[in-house]
Amino acid sequence: MTALKSLLFLIVAAGLGAGYIPFVLLPSGPQVPTGRFAYLAFPLWLLGGGSILWCFWDFTFTGHGTPAPIDPPKALVATGFYRYVRNPIYVSVLTILIGHFLCSEQFGCSYTRLRSSWCFICLSPCMKNRR
Repeated sequence: MTALKSLLFLIVAAGLGAGYIPFVLLPSGPQVPTGRFAYLAFPLWLLGGGSILWCFWDFTFTGHGTPAPIDPPKALVATGFYRYVRNPIYVSVLTILIGHFLCSEQFGCSYTRLRSSWCFICLSPCMKNRR
């Protein structure tokens, strides 16, 4: 049952935030030629997607829970990417968004998404520790 809840959260949260919503927002904004860097988009998508799946695997089978706040893991997850980064799912989504920027050449939309993602990654630990 935990694996099913984790899969549902993966589809809703990561699928919408890193997959569907960026593709909906791609057609607008000024063009910025990325040239040969556009070929880096697919490897960045693979790297980001693979690390998201790995993180969800660790949450489900090591921590016996989901990344969703309503069903947190029962055990502390300190393996895999969580050994090196506090929130590797955020970093993975940011990697995917950088791939979207390189592929789409849409500067306005992509810059806004990257900036808001970076602020969220930087400010999230500060807001969690606030009482």
